Amino acid sequence: MIPASFCNLFGYRPSQGMVDLLGVTSFSPSFDAVGIITKQLPNMFQIAEKCWTKAPRSVRLKSIKYAKSLFHELLPIEAMLEWEVRLSKSNWRLEEVPSLSKLTLTQAHNIHNVILGREIDLQYGQWIDATNPKLSEETLDYLKIIRGKSFKKFVETKKKREFFSDSLQGFFDSGEVLMIPTSPGQAPNESFIDDAFLINQRRLYAIAEVAGLAQITLPMLPMLPMLPMLPMLSVEGIPMGISLLAHPGEDRLLFEAASRLLD
Repeated sequence: MIPASFCNLFGYRPSQGMVDLLGVTSFSPSFDAVGIITKQLPNMFQIAEKCWTKAPRSVRLKSIKYAKSLFHELLPIEAMLEWEVRLSKSNWRLEEVPSLSKLTLTQAHNIHNVILGREIDLQYGQWIDATNPKLSEETLDYLKIIRGKSFKKFVETKKKREFFSDSLQGFFDSGEVLMIPTSPGQAPNESFIDDAFLINQRRLYAIAEVAGLAQITLPMLPMLPMLPMLPMLSVEGIPMGISLLAHPGEDRLLFEAASRLLD
């Protein structure tokens, strides 16, 4: 989702089990998924339909929930101002979810770290320690944080994951989609990446992965007739996406909601 958001592209992460992973080298079995990135939403839908190994649940789109608190808590002031301008000029019908806060993201992030770290250790730990591969400083620092979790901690966190998934899905019902920021702002300057930005970015993408939700990130906002030169959400010329989340198996619903927003 992050590369798509920063490159003004559409991105889709299927809910678990919707796309077969046969032949794909596993990284973290609990979170592995094959995503799609395209320039056009219809193209992404056509590819997704060909890749689905089971039929998505047939549900009617009831509403689009808006996690306003996450936008206010995570976006820097310049990004928030740009977002508010775009939102005010749209004709979207959104229902606000006031109680979804950064605390929920922190819970997802903690669960994600424990499970991911343990599974990386099981799959690649010996190889990493033996070969000492050349990795970025950011990746090395992250591996130090998440690796080395005990099996007991891993099992306990697996149970927490089930509880978290049930709790998160309580914020929006079947037939509804949830709108959140894809990232905590526009792409950071390549010469300086703030630690807080990285943590919040991991918190955001942990939501769908931990809860097994389907996710689409959208780079484009509705173009008003009088504003043909403002087709995308950007901050200082740098694109920034928004995401829609749907219950597991309701992947088709995401494309319906996305199409409605972009009409």
